[in-house]
Amino acid sequence: KTMAVMLKKTDEMKKLLMILFFVIIALQSCKKNISENDDIKLTEKAKLDSLFEIARIQNLDQNIEGQIKAYSDIIEFQNYNIDALGNRATLYSKNGEYERAVVDFTNLIELNEKNNVFNSVDYLHRAICKFELKDYTGCLNDLDITAKYNQDLQDLYVYRAYSHLNLGNKEEACVNFSKAGEKGFSEAYEEIKKNCN
Repeated sequence: KTMAVMLKKTDEMKKLLMILFFVIIALQSCKKNISENDDIKLTEKAKLDSLFEIARIQNLDQNIEGQIKAYSDIIEFQNYNIDALGNRATLYSKNGEYERAVVDFTNLIELNEKNNVFNSVDYLHRAICKFELKDYTGCLNDLDITAKYNQDLQDLYVYRAYSHLNLGNKEEACVNFSKAGEKGFSEAYEEIKKNCN
């Protein structure tokens, strides 16, 4: 069984390497054509497609650093690309780079506001990063914005509860642990027993 798993992973790696090989060849060909003839331009869409393909390949390889680099290249090329900015912010968060994630989520929120788009989950993600940075007041501020538009999120109450607990607001923490428990957070009742008597 172990040998079969190893062979399967080897086959997957071969496929990824082949895809990467063709993307690199295509990019080199485009570079060569552009340098030989300035009249031939790589369209913005073609370049973005290539960069997103690189990010996708890095994702398949579970290479967070490679994905961050690919999304950074997209943002450098097109700084208003909401998908790349949101993906990079999420990757920074997964990688424990919370300060960078907060910056990207802030830029994403501002960019969405300029386009008259609102996504309460962006505030939730930024709040979680602020929590990890021990900015409990900032976390609560973002959670308040999230709550105005979406009160069904379990994490809203979990992070509210722990933020209040860390700030010494036990009563508010207990209220939010109770709501988190109602939303399915199984540890909430242990926290209530421990902190709310």
